[in-house]
Amino acid sequence: MSDRIQWIQHKGKQILFIDAANLKVEDKFLQLLEDAEATIVAQPKGHAVLTLFYSPNSLLTKAISDRAKQIFPNAKTKGIPTGPTVWVGTSGFQKAVVQALQYFIKEIHISETIEDGKDWLAAQEID
Repeated sequence: MSDRIQWIQHKGKQILFIDAANLKVEDKFLQLLEDAEATIVAQPKGHAVLTLFYSPNSLLTKAISDRAKQIFPNAKTKGIPTGPTVWVGTSGFQKAVVQALQYFIKEIHISETIEDGKDWLAAQEID
């Protein structure tokens, strides 16, 4: 697992924290998404994962956006339901792309701060 991916606890909930802050190299970002997916699909079948994706000052390309969109469908094929995900650190074009992702993935929420994102995730009911 990448050093940019870690499990954190907040208000009694386990959250997968993915730190993409300041990632400006597409290949490294795509590898981070691969590692994140591998971590998610390694969870017990039927168990949704609370995910916090932190990405201020990071690169966002079509390839990165397309790969991010694949994570949830790929997890579903492995028996992992889509869990609530919060995206923190978006602005400008990146925020518009994340808002477009919300059209395909209803479980994505945008928060302004990590703390607000963790609070939102902790309030979600999952199996």
